[in-house]
Amino acid sequence: MAAYIADILTPDEVDELLDVGIPAEQIAGKTLDHHIWGHLPLIIHHGALRAPVTLKCERKGCTSGQTRTTYLGSGLHGGAWCYGWNENGEYEVNLRDQIYVCDTCQVKS
Repeated sequence: MAAYIADILTPDEVDELLDVGIPAEQIAGKTLDHHIWGHLPLIIHHGALRAPVTLKCERKGCTSGQTRTTYLGSGLHGGAWCYGWNENGEYEVNLRDQIYVCDTCQVKS
């Protein structure tokens, strides 16, 4: 009999399930209750459990409307879910220490 897994999970709960050997495929389809980005779908992305999030430019006064999708996952800090991978599955950002700035604002800098 498979263990019951709640439909909405905190980052800590997701990491605990993975740590005890629950396959990511059994967690995919559930919802991550993230403390910053709210409810995000948990999906398998390039073989790993991830939660896609759309980032908006955080440069003050930005009017470009550009966004970027990154795929959040766990990493060095268990339960944080602040590490982002790009659409090709390559690590790209630690959102604990970095912000997204769109191409338009980067050119202005």
